[in-house]
Amino acid sequence: MPEIKKLFETKKIENFWSDDFVLSSADLIAAKEGIKRVARTEYKNETDLARIKNSLSRHKLEFASSDKKLFETYCLYVSRDKKLAQKAKEIDPSFLIIHQHKTFNETTDSIRSFGWLLNYPDCCVNEYIENVLSQTNITECRAFKKLPSKISFLFNNQLNGLSNHSLSFHFPCSFDCQKSLKYLERVFGGVEKNSPVMAASFRDYFKRPFLAFFDQTQSSLYVSWDKRQGFIFDGKINGKELNYSSVIFFKTTYPEFKEEGARRELLAIQKKIEKGNRIIFNKDGFGVYKGKNLLMKRENKGPLRSYFFNFV
Repeated sequence: MPEIKKLFETKKIENFWSDDFVLSSADLIAAKEGIKRVARTEYKNETDLARIKNSLSRHKLEFASSDKKLFETYCLYVSRDKKLAQKAKEIDPSFLIIHQHKTFNETTDSIRSFGWLLNYPDCCVNEYIENVLSQTNITECRAFKKLPSKISFLFNNQLNGLSNHSLSFHFPCSFDCQKSLKYLERVFGGVEKNSPVMAASFRDYFKRPFLAFFDQTQSSLYVSWDKRQGFIFDGKINGKELNYSSVIFFKTTYPEFKEEGARRELLAIQKKIEKGNRIIFNKDGFGVYKGKNLLMKRENKGPLRSYFFNFV
């Protein structure tokens, strides 16, 4: 049984790994439990694949592998049904767009079918398609226009792109979407059943305040989302005031964006937040304090937008 490594004891974001590949992934556990028709994962080479095959076989899971790499890795489509795994391989929109040079408009049917295979809520899939087709900016996105004051920790997919601490890769149409919540509850229930240690680690990582920053000048709100950076707090929110004892900076590391560093403005914010222990939010931004001393004020103007997520 792997040891639980507490986030603010190690003060670094880590992957969760057990000695079983399937039991190290919420997505694969969901496929094992039949919560997902198909789960998509990745591998680097044949040695990596051989290890994965042994785990899949133990859990009576079928798979199909992509013929080409997507960026730096091959994709593996895992299911209890071999035909569904093969279907997911054939219609994966990422390959249609990147390798076959299809336009987004040409792949919307595949996106819906692929979303169905992954068991993503239809409302979220449709919202994704509509946002891309209408070139919705992150400030115009319905999910960000009014964030709930309290968000179920099950929605916390902030760490996608830098660790496997995630219940789902889908972006919800809103952070109180009931279809998403029911889906995420089922996935988390599968994790609790198969890997209580992973479930405990997820709670430790997810049930925290997050302050995330997004560059609204990116080509789409989903690129802004994929390039997110921000802070995880060991603290509690009381009304508009966040009191914290420690903070960890995070930045996604998707391979297609790996050469991009943190914005200079964000580095300056990081220094102040690390020196402080209180943040007071207002409708235009926030102020960082050390006790009663104001260290900095920031307004949400310009390309870099901040959003506070109170995951409970």
